[in-house]
Amino acid sequence: MRNRAQPSLASQLLHELIALDFDALESYDAILKLVENSRTREALTCFREDHWKHIASLSRLSEENAESFPSTHPPRALVEGEVAMATLPGERALLLALGRAEDLVDAAYDRAARHEAMMPHVHAVVRLLQCDQHRRRAWILGRIESLGEPRAPRAEHAR
Repeated sequence: MRNRAQPSLASQLLHELIALDFDALESYDAILKLVENSRTREALTCFREDHWKHIASLSRLSEENAESFPSTHPPRALVEGEVAMATLPGERALLLALGRAEDLVDAAYDRAARHEAMMPHVHAVVRLLQCDQHRRRAWILGRIESLGEPRAPRAEHAR
């Protein structure tokens, strides 16, 4: 019998997803303040809302399990580091920073979706949310690719 003080791996994975989705919200908040392109801003705003929906869905699942879990999560420093990178100029740099933060979330959803001991209804919800996550990440990567490589500053000719 499992000790109630130690949450199951399934519960830990749910809490990791919730924590990373909250971190993603902070990343989106920081980057949305800097994005100028209206198409990109609109997509990122929708993606930010997706993270809120994920938090609500995962929180309901976590409450059903009713296991206690510590509120700390180490990946936060990594997400903050990626957002700090977003101080570089240009939409491409902002999306690269956001893409790296989304990579963390993406990997966590993949880990959770592979976890076989989850109850079937929990696993089904995690798989649906994983599809959302993959869609967001694919859009960000596609947008980065469409922006191409940043141009090197022009060197002034010596006279």
